[in-house]
Amino acid sequence: MTGTAPVAGRAEQAGVLHGRVRLAVMAILIVGVGTTPLWSSTSAARVVVDLLVLVAITQLWSYLAGAAGIVWLGVNGIAGVGAYALWFLGDRGVNPVLAVGGAGLVAGVVAFVSAPLVLRLPSGLAAAAAWIVGQAAFEVVTHTGRSEGRELTSVVELGSGRDEVVSWLAVVVGVGALAIVYAHRHSLGGLTLVASGDDPDTAHALGLRVRRARRLVWVVAVAVTGTAGALTAFRAAQVSPGAFDPSGWTLPVLAVAGIGGVGTLEGPLAAAILYVLAREVLPGSSGAFQLGAALVGVAGLLWGADGWWGSVRQRLPLPQLPRRRFGR
Repeated sequence: MTGTAPVAGRAEQAGVLHGRVRLAVMAILIVGVGTTPLWSSTSAARVVVDLLVLVAITQLWSYLAGAAGIVWLGVNGIAGVGAYALWFLGDRGVNPVLAVGGAGLVAGVVAFVSAPLVLRLPSGLAAAAAWIVGQAAFEVVTHTGRSEGRELTSVVELGSGRDEVVSWLAVVVGVGALAIVYAHRHSLGGLTLVASGDDPDTAHALGLRVRRARRLVWVVAVAVTGTAGALTAFRAAQVSPGAFDPSGWTLPVLAVAGIGGVGTLEGPLAAAILYVLAREVLPGSSGAFQLGAALVGVAGLLWGADGWWGSVRQRLPLPQLPRRRFGR
């Protein structure tokens, strides 16, 4: 007994030290990426913007799947809603930067209205309902005379300064998504979802507001996705039905979530970096790459909530991360 105490103490100290190292590495990455507009070249800024957009939607998607139990397949539909909302607001004189945030609010309203349909269904049906929400948005846009491309005049008028504005907006969206997930995981709502996942009956008996916590995660995830869609349209200075293309949104999200898992902050972040770098190394094969990566990601999700990253990490000679349990 006396011999085990020092061993346990050293293990605990090693775990604390490892946790601090992880936080330091993440902080360095966030600071480096967050200051990209100050030091990067145009080509590097383009890659970082792609990374931050992907980080934003995958962090919320992974948290939605892990905490609220919804595997959301309609990401592309809401991204398209955000893109067209940016055009709609800009066409009516709203400042284009403010219109990006307004597009996120529009997507959030769609999520709030659809929440009773999505959140009251079992997990499998909820995933289907969430996909239907995005598909319905696509049908509305393409059947109301908006099927042709539209130039975002207010964005074009920004001229050469557009790239810098896009970079800073991407920093706000990407870093903001990380902060939102981290804060909610440690909030009462996040703990409520953990309790519900551990024992739904006890959570209900204690009067925990599980439904409200799930609704908040759903609305925020959809709002951030709509903002990301608007940001992508902002960079292109135009919008078209291609904004609803699953290969640009849903497939990358499935790939990153399956590779990085849905149980940690660092898993989807590392997987997003890997995905963007791999896509840059394999130019000219975007369609095949996206489909192949998505299939790998789906296999990882079927393997377990930790994804491929969790499976690989268990085999590395490193201190094991504590299990982060989400609701459901």
